Amino acid sequence: MKEHISVWQLGALIYATIIPTAILVVPSVVMAHSKQDAWISIAGATVLGVGIAWLTGALAMRVPQSSSFLGWISQRLGKWIAIVVGLLLTLYYISISSIILQEFTNILSDQILFETPDWVIMFIIMCVCSYAVYGGVEVIARVNGVVTTVSIITYCISLLLFINLIEPSQLLPVMNTPFPHIAYGGLLPLGWLSETALVLLLGPFLQSKKGIAKAAMGGTVAAGFHLTITVALCLILFGPIMPQQFRYPTFSMIEIIKLGTTLERLDILFVSFWVCTIYIKMTLFLFGAFHCLTETFRIKPSKSVLLGLNLVIMATAFVSYHDETVFDNQMQHITPYELLGMNLVLPALLAVALFIRKKVPRKRRS
Repeated sequence: MKEHISVWQLGALIYATIIPTAILVVPSVVMAHSKQDAWISIAGATVLGVGIAWLTGALAMRVPQSSSFLGWISQRLGKWIAIVVGLLLTLYYISISSIILQEFTNILSDQILFETPDWVIMFIIMCVCSYAVYGGVEVIARVNGVVTTVSIITYCISLLLFINLIEPSQLLPVMNTPFPHIAYGGLLPLGWLSETALVLLLGPFLQSKKGIAKAAMGGTVAAGFHLTITVALCLILFGPIMPQQFRYPTFSMIEIIKLGTTLERLDILFVSFWVCTIYIKMTLFLFGAFHCLTETFRIKPSKSVLLGLNLVIMATAFVSYHDETVFDNQMQHITPYELLGMNLVLPALLAVALFIRKKVPRKRRS
């Protein structure tokens, strides 16, 4: 691999893979199940998410830097296993990319571009993301380093502006919600936190394999901490019931910030930086779909292949998720299981298969 990224850049990419969509969807859905204990659901999901990050990071560390993940699977488990895994991952990244695209489009049309047709917004988003994907992982990592740093600084500043509005009593009583509800409330955020499995594709680009697991777990911890603070603050400001009525509770939370009579509508600033982060996430998943597609079918990466992939993702988003009711049902009841299946179950099965494959020759020799 000619391109190289650092441990910090990989950790920032993992963080950017999780946060942009999770920070909008997670609060209201988790509160519907966990009420004022929603932050506990997020914290618990973060602990489990770190375990997933360790698993995928440990698996990615075994991939030689001279090989891709699917190429390594082909060498160790056979060509047909690699093809099946490649097809599953290609379909998965296409599916999630279309969901991200539809969510991105919905927010832009609801918050900013009220009169612009959805297909025009989708086309512009895909053009920008395709340009970044064709530029390569190193370019994506450098841009993300700037975007992530600025967005985190902005987020920390916004937290300071909430000090006068904080009412910690909204978090009490702690553990008042039945534990099964708290556990089920953590399922959705765990699905988003499991997206750290993208490290399997990004790992070979790292300069030193020793930092892969560290970057994966660090990015997951940062994303989980960000989500926990956001949900706790949303509870403190609105309580556990009101956020369930908001489509995007995080935006509603930012809208109430004012600096006297001189500065208001700081949500515009938040949306601006959020748009940058969602572009990064969309680009990473488009890269995943493009990489898996070309590796599985042994196609030379080209602009025509990327164009065809863009059309498939746009068509999937526009046809399958254009109805908001269907889309909300997909996000709450199907996507978490899809995420966990492809980011936890599949890597775990591969790890078991690799372990068995490693042990069998030794028994035969003995």
